[in-house]
Amino acid sequence: MHGFFYIALFNSENGKCLIDFKDLTFTKTIYNFDFNKILSDQGISYEDLNNSEEIINFKIELEDLGQSFVYTFVKVEKFYLMVVTDSFYSKLIPLLEKSIIELDQEIDMKEEIPEEELPVGESLGVKIASIAIENFSRNFSEYLFPDFLIPEKKNDFDKQMQDQDLIEFLESKDIDRYIFDKIDGTWSIEEFSEELKIDLNQIHEEFFNMWAKNLIYFRFKYYDWDIFEQTQIVNNYLEGGTPENLSLINKYNSAKIIKILQIIDTGISFKKMQDQATITKIKLERYITELIYRKIIQKRKVFPTIHHISEDLIPLLSLQGFNKKDFELLENIEESFREEKDLDEVALKIQIDPKKIKEIITKIGTAISVMN
Repeated sequence: MHGFFYIALFNSENGKCLIDFKDLTFTKTIYNFDFNKILSDQGISYEDLNNSEEIINFKIELEDLGQSFVYTFVKVEKFYLMVVTDSFYSKLIPLLEKSIIELDQEIDMKEEIPEEELPVGESLGVKIASIAIENFSRNFSEYLFPDFLIPEKKNDFDKQMQDQDLIEFLESKDIDRYIFDKIDGTWSIEEFSEELKIDLNQIHEEFFNMWAKNLIYFRFKYYDWDIFEQTQIVNNYLEGGTPENLSLINKYNSAKIIKILQIIDTGISFKKMQDQATITKIKLERYITELIYRKIIQKRKVFPTIHHISEDLIPLLSLQGFNKKDFELLENIEESFREEKDLDEVALKIQIDPKKIKEIITKIGTAISVMN
């Protein structure tokens, strides 16, 4: 469940937004949609929502933008949560109910403390925001970014700061410095948990906190079949001596990243690039990540050919080692690719590593060719 665009907590009495999170897709790019205005443009007011005792779930189609949004609302006496997603998700409603009940209880406890007894610099509004981040990290982080994604630091501020300044900065953001320091673009979320021997739920919560505060983003692993291509702004970086060109060279104290950019040209697979580049895989991954982050290159979408799983294929697939879980996954994959979607989209939706999906699709293709 990755397609969260917006989560907002409202005061049920006056419709005031207490805290909201814009663009909750896993990369946390910036969307400019005003989801509350979209509602009002449809003639829906907070009074309409507040007067309903039931969970509200509906879809709004914006034909002029070619975009649709699914709105879901859950309510307790004092608050309601509004969540905007890209699709209907069966797991979402019980998750939202759990989240808002916990929020209600946690905020009630905090409201019992007189304002003057709160820590210095902390208002009730600030504390509600803090409680909401903790609540959402606990309840939604697993669905926002699956375990196979890799966290990356969003910029170089940690290299530019003095050590003591960095410690104070991370403390002010309630960030676990030990985990933050370990982020180097080589471990997936699951590998973090395994390598650091920290519970996966805790890792999810820590990363959600970093991500919600705009310190990190997430990316897919780079697979051999991935094809990368230059974007339209590439010439500024390829021309020697330009500020853009020098910024890349100076950052890595090497012109090697420019040579990698030249190799990519109009399109090359990660495997071929690795074969041609005389650098380590880790350094190549860092260069690619940098180039993608700057939007100098982009990864080409992958649209696999999905064959219907007929009854005749089941015995053959069983001989290839497919078990009950694999067959259930097959049905999920077939359903997910019914509309034209690329591999990454489906992987996020069903929370399965793209490598596993690709392997299954390949085995199906092999079984079909044997049958024919």
